[in-house]
Amino acid sequence: MTYKILSTRTTPDGALFVSVEYNIDGQIYNTEVVTSLPSDINVIIESIKNFAKSEKYRIDALANLPILEASLPLNIETTIE
Repeated sequence: MTYKILSTRTTPDGALFVSVEYNIDGQIYNTEVVTSLPSDINVIIESIKNFAKSEKYRIDALANLPILEASLPLNIETTIE
């Protein structure tokens, strides 16, 4: 899993948008990570890494959806305590 910062832009209200390209298991994804100014570069990099980790988790979860869906108990009445 890798990332590449493509561009940055700031808004008058102090938000910093960082456009990032991720390569997750050979698939390319693009997104914008947002942080407020002033911000330390390490905070921005950490945000980028955290997004990549959450995106990888989401992609893995989507791959497991058919398994999850098949294991759901259909038409079974369940008591909630």
